[in-house]
Amino acid sequence: MSIQKALFGHFGEQEVCIYTLASDNLKVSVIEYGARIQSVYTKDKNQNGTNVVLGRNTLEEYTSDGFFLGAVCGRHANRIGDAQIQINNVTYKMEKNEGDNSLHSGSHGFHNRIFSGEIVGDTVELSLISPHLDQGFPGVMDLKIIYSITRENGLLIEYMALCNMDTVCNLTNHSYFNLEGDDGTILDHTIMMAADFYTPLKSGSLPDGEIRSVKGTPFDFTSARRIGDSISEKDSLVSDGYDHNFVLRGPSSQPAAILCAPRSGICMQVFTTLPGMQFYTGNHLNGYFTPDDLSTGRHHALCLETQFFPNAFAYSHFVQPVIKAGDPYMSTTEYRFHIQ
Repeated sequence: MSIQKALFGHFGEQEVCIYTLASDNLKVSVIEYGARIQSVYTKDKNQNGTNVVLGRNTLEEYTSDGFFLGAVCGRHANRIGDAQIQINNVTYKMEKNEGDNSLHSGSHGFHNRIFSGEIVGDTVELSLISPHLDQGFPGVMDLKIIYSITRENGLLIEYMALCNMDTVCNLTNHSYFNLEGDDGTILDHTIMMAADFYTPLKSGSLPDGEIRSVKGTPFDFTSARRIGDSISEKDSLVSDGYDHNFVLRGPSSQPAAILCAPRSGICMQVFTTLPGMQFYTGNHLNGYFTPDDLSTGRHHALCLETQFFPNAFAYSHFVQPVIKAGDPYMSTTEYRFHIQ
């Protein structure tokens, strides 16, 4: 295991560094801007190193990025309807940056912040102080994102937070995965999810409050199934692709999802302590160019965003993404890679 630090670019007069963690089979680069995952190289069935996430080559490209590439999103990832919440009977308002919704905490979310990086043992720790009413949320939050490579050939992300007031904490990573590298779409990938239920959507891409069984629907991935099958069906509920929250069975020794690519032979297992996962099939990726200047389009890559349910404040039966003053918050997500 090794970790290297280098200069990635300048944000004004501030230096922004990149950290590269490497083991025998996995090489991961993360940058201080947005605590973003810039690349993940793993070996395919022919033992060739393949980058399986979308990324950029320069800081300038990231500062103008509208796709949240590889970023940590927060304080509240995903959507908040009407861009406001109540905590302890006090109403807090956020930026409306997607119609009437707040998406990923607005234009000044963590995805556009410069974290302070440090190599600590075999990990990279990225830290940030979020002030009171940052993005509209209460309290001063001390945030830390820790990246490491595990013995199981996995990329482990540990999210830690502490706040001096009751506040929102719903953090996720927004990496886009294509296990074929830059080759084609993810429609031929297969996926299994440990999710017997999902949260249907109403207008504004917000959950309608129901927790519905996946059985007999295009959302049934309880057994591995090709992603493009339901998307290509006539009059399909997901003809534009998936952008839905799945209700995970719960933390266990079993993966929350298994994603596999037919040509490269690369598979990725997702483990998490969080209750939900947003499955997004890159429906709006038009205009993205790979680091090799290859033009891509919709469904070129997908996101598996581990999370609390979107717009949870609207429904008391959803797990609430609130941490109490002085109580440490921690969650973990790990992406493990192997050959099928």
